[in-house]
Amino acid sequence: MSNNYGYPDNTPAVPENSNDPRKQVNQDRDLNIFGQNITNQQLEIGGGLLGTAAALGLGAFAFHEYQEKKEEKGDEAWGAENWLADARRRQTEYVAAVKENKDLPPVQWVLTENEHIPSGAIKGGQDAKGNPLYIARAYFDNAVHIGCASTTFKDGAHIAYKGKQHAIKTYEILLGFENAVRWVPGQGPLKNIDGKPVEGGRAADGTPIYIAQGHIKNTVVPGSVSSQLDGCACAYEDDEKVETMYRYLTYSS
Repeated sequence: MSNNYGYPDNTPAVPENSNDPRKQVNQDRDLNIFGQNITNQQLEIGGGLLGTAAALGLGAFAFHEYQEKKEEKGDEAWGAENWLADARRRQTEYVAAVKENKDLPPVQWVLTENEHIPSGAIKGGQDAKGNPLYIARAYFDNAVHIGCASTTFKDGAHIAYKGKQHAIKTYEILLGFENAVRWVPGQGPLKNIDGKPVEGGRAADGTPIYIAQGHIKNTVVPGSVSSQLDGCACAYEDDEKVETMYRYLTYSS
């Protein structure tokens, strides 16, 4: 009998489909970002893509604004602003690529908030009721952590850190073509990686944090794994659970 670490046997880690769900939006459809529809008319009248993005708060910050904010705020606040600025830049580039029907990378991080899940979000697990849990990342306490998001989480992404679950309103969610990635079994601290891991986050000391999923009771929860963690750290029922047996996400090839 195979040991699949609590995951159903004979279930492919990557759904067998060939359609990239991110390209559901084309020249004839609107794009939903941050829970708001961006129409083609808005793109044309509102100053084009950058004008629309700026109106929604998605535009990149100017460098002088970075400097002013860094002087006004401490390291934690500056780090959060810096991460958010980069996330907004990625968001703007993604909106442009989708609306112009350009080729998209296999996976990418896109900014969102609360319970708003964009088209093409990669499923990283499911809750006890069968609702999908998506892969999220968020800045908290000088680090970028991996967690989970759901259409049922009105308070944003849930991350696990220092023994607690934390809800982060504004976060990035992983979108992509699911056949481009695969889940690989792991155990304990992740030191020997099989394949190329999908970009995740960073600890405060710069240690890479990778995307993983842990099986907890009758749920599968996306979370963080690294060479410094004893397993996959998951946010579960207002607590932090560390699963020593887990799966981590890599590119298929």
